[in-house]
Amino acid sequence: MRGSGPYGFVDDQGRQFSGYLRHTAPKESLRSRHRFITTAAVHLAVTLNVQQVPSEGDQVRASRAVSSPGGGYIVAAGARAQEVATFLASPLGTGPNSHSIRRSLLSAGIETFETALVGDIGVAVTMVEEDGKMAQVVAPGVEAESSQELLERVHVEPGDVVHVSGADLVSEAGAQSIITWLKSLPEGVTLVVAASPAVALVSTEVWLEVLGLADIVTMNIREAAVFTLNLKPHTTGEWFQGVLRPTASIVRRMGPLGCEVIEDCGTRVTAIPAFTATPVDTTGVGDIHVAVMCASLLAGNTLVQACLRANAAATVEINHSTAFPVPTLEDVDALIEAGHHDIVPTRATPAVVGIMDAE
Repeated sequence: MRGSGPYGFVDDQGRQFSGYLRHTAPKESLRSRHRFITTAAVHLAVTLNVQQVPSEGDQVRASRAVSSPGGGYIVAAGARAQEVATFLASPLGTGPNSHSIRRSLLSAGIETFETALVGDIGVAVTMVEEDGKMAQVVAPGVEAESSQELLERVHVEPGDVVHVSGADLVSEAGAQSIITWLKSLPEGVTLVVAASPAVALVSTEVWLEVLGLADIVTMNIREAAVFTLNLKPHTTGEWFQGVLRPTASIVRRMGPLGCEVIEDCGTRVTAIPAFTATPVDTTGVGDIHVAVMCASLLAGNTLVQACLRANAAATVEINHSTAFPVPTLEDVDALIEAGHHDIVPTRATPAVVGIMDAE
């Protein structure tokens, strides 16, 4: 297995990367004067390519093992590659993995805290099957405890887009720090909440508080089903009415079917088709979809337009092994120009459509 080197990370071919971006726009050419700010926790991602995820008591052999930055780094890098200013509001530590990721952030033009916590970031081990399906185990580190003091240092202005992941809310103490910070955000900030694969690990009480603040909630089919089950006693409709604000929108990612944008309390639903692709590796595709959607909103797109661009970015992302390199602005523009899809209103199925693992 390859791992982190003195100047960044090394892939399975022995190539060294410091930023995981093929192109970073200089500040003077950014597409918006506002920023994308994410609290998504960063960890070291170890990806194992296996023929099949093992069952209980089984052992399998991986054909390849690669380490790279994961979690919030993918989200931040995905947004920065769309040429918007990006701030990663996730703690880093004093250990070697944190040091390598800090260098990668600097190279990519992504801002973050200067303060380092004693310790190191956690590790996420992802097993990817031949058809692109995956399973993941996470061992958290210093990134698991968001600090109220650190968050209060983040300068947020009206017009910024703030992103919070469900994985940030698993720790009760960390969740309360984030909730307190979210409640202090100025008017005019767009809050995007991503359910994440950790959706079931977050307490219902925390979800009720966070979802009640959200402007946009994004989830895949499996996560939508978990929400539907866990929030049912608190909702008054199939699209989480009674929990979400009436002005909030939902983005439901549906894998090869694309995604749906649900607005106006479920009375307006728009289906956005996917672009044709054969998945090679789905690692990071949900993070990239969220990142490009947020960056596109900052660039002045409507939510529907932003989700079309996010679908295109997701297609680019799954066409190579590992999450890197992330799709660039040019990648997304080229795919949309080559394979534009008509966007049409549709009648949506209810939020619970089955426990299907799709991004």
